[in-house]
Parts: sequence; C-alpha cells; structure tokens
Amino acid sequence: MPTELTFPDWGVGEEEGRVVRWLKREGDRVSRGEPVAEIESAKVTAEIEAPASGFISRIAMPDGASAKAGDLLAAIGEKAPSHTSPPSQPYVPQAEPAARRLAEAYGIDLSRVEASGEQGEVTEADVRRLLEEEAPEIRRASLVGMRRTIADRLYGSLQSTAQVTITTEADATESERLRRDLVSRWRGEGVRPMAVALLIKASARALSENPRLNATMHGDAIALHKHVNVGFAVGVEAGLVVPVIKLAEQKPLIDISREARDLATKAQRNHLSPGEMADGTFTITSMGVYDVDTFTPITNPPQVAILGTGRLVEKPVVHNGEITKRSMMSLSLTFDHRAVDGVPAGQLLKAIKQYLEQPGWMVE
Repeated sequence: MPTELTFPDWGVGEEEGRVVRWLKREGDRVSRGEPVAEIESAKVTAEIEAPASGFISRIAMPDGASAKAGDLLAAIGEKAPSHTSPPSQPYVPQAEPAARRLAEAYGIDLSRVEASGEQGEVTEADVRRLLEEEAPEIRRASLVGMRRTIADRLYGSLQSTAQVTITTEADATESERLRRDLVSRWRGEGVRPMAVALLIKASARALSENPRLNATMHGDAIALHKHVNVGFAVGVEAGLVVPVIKLAEQKPLIDISREARDLATKAQRNHLSPGEMADGTFTITSMGVYDVDTFTPITNPPQVAILGTGRLVEKPVVHNGEITKRSMMSLSLTFDHRAVDGVPAGQLLKAIKQYLEQPGWMVE
C-alpha cells in the first residue's frame, strides 16, 4: 500500500499553505528522510521529507498549488510506476532561498534571471541586479507567496475577531540592568541574554497565573492550555515568522535565552522547521528596534492575545517619590474580546509589568 505524503500541520488551525516546488518528479526513487518538496505557509518556507523509501508514484499537488494540513501531496510506492505524468507546471529554476523570496516579493520570474551561483543557481545578488537594471527608481511589490499568506491571515484575524488593545508603561530599568549583568555572568556558558528572553519569562509566569489568556479559539470553543508556549516574532525579508519557546513556564531564563537566540538565527537563515513554529499559545512582537513607542499588534489566530513592546527610552519619571531618570518601555496587549473580557486582560498586562519591573526572581 502506498505511503501518503501530506501537507504538515503548522499548528495554526485551518491556515492554507502552498507547494512552492517539487524537488523530485513522478517515478523518482526517494529515501526516507530525503527532501522531496519545498512548501510554504504564512510562517516560513521549508522542505518536507519523504516519510518512507520507495518511488514517487503520484504527485497530487503541482507546483504553486494551495493546500491545508492533511491534504495529500504525493504517494510513495514500493515499485516504480509504469507510466508517469508530466508536471502540470514547469519546475522552478534552482535558486537560493533568499533569491526566491526576493523574486516573489517583487513579482520577478526566476527564469528571467541570469544565474551566477557556483552550482548554476540564482543568487540573491542576481535578483537584485535585475531589479537595478529594469527599475532603478521604481519598486513594485506583489502580494504573492509568504506576503500574500500573511496578508490573508491578518485581514482574516481582524475580520473574524473582536480585537481590543490596552496599553501601559513599564519601568524596565531593573530588567535592563539584570540583562547587562547576565552578559558577563553567562559568558562562560556561551549564552548572551536577549531582551526578548526576559519578556518571554515574565509573560510565561503571568500567563500561568492568568490562564484565560493562555488560550486558543476554535470556532465557538475556547481551549485553555496547561502549558505556556510563547512565540516571538522575527522579521525576515519576506515578512514575519514566529518561532515558539515551548513549556516556557518551566524553563530557567538561561535556557530560554539560549533557545530564543538559536531559533532567531534559524529564522534569519530560513532553517526553521514546522515543529519549531507550531503550538504557540501566546505571541510577543516588538517594534522597539525601529524607535516605535506604541503600536497596535494583531492577534495570531487561533491565539486570543498578543503582546507588543516598544522601544526602551530613558525619561524623567517619579520613582520612590523623587524625579529621576529611568528606562521606560510601552506594553500593548491586544486580546479577542469574544474569548476574554477586559478585566482578565488588564490583570495579565499588570502582572507582566510587575514581573519586568522587579526581575530578580528570574535568576533565583
């Protein structure tokens, strides 16, 4: 009986993805674990592997086809098929992942790009060269690939939920002091603490105490999760990806710091696996690096809440009855009012603020 190769579960409900390109054709021999296709969702482009050894007897989804979790992509049999059908679309030229993302962002047909890679592949520099030659002053971006999926997800999130955003300001002076102190303390461990790691740690503890926002919504059902899996948004050229720190409420800060840095590096290199982005119960996103103070984050369905953080800025504030200089940061919590009311949301935001302002517990 043939083994089915199906579109993986990305951990985000009914989100659609697509087949970017097949690395194998019908009739080709494959080994278990060998990459056979490149697929894409709103989160990332990744290769999927053959679940068994054998021959690709049928490709059910051609290049460019849309698919959902569980959809049949191909069948792998023990014997080579007697007849093979040609692919319904031509195969995409070999190209670096960064080149492919850039070409899709600007609507560039890769077959028009002169390749300069050592193995004959199209490089990112090749695509940029064509852009400079054809439109040095005009840049047109098309809603295709990851950008299209992100657009559809965000629009659907706003249209299908009752999103409300509440904001506060946190005194992050002690958190930043702790982070800088840990840079030297952890040098021997080969770990450099990231600011997002402290946010993940504080949010995980606050969510454990306010579980109504550690939830996902599926139709009319609200699932409250036992464990806190915190995703954090990482910007890549084609958009945003959200790797997830699983069981964040159980992990020490040093482990969260190490894992967050590894996942962020993988994200930038387009090496994240579907499992590293699945099963999130809460998301953190930041615009601080762009000098943004406050913004309105949009929930990441099916999650019911997301935390947005602004830049760290020194300003005069009243602290212990005196006006002094402190490092302040805005916190914006967007939540789905269908799933939770304002009071629990306010309690969560207050708890995150308090845990950031008094962070000594993170390394006890």
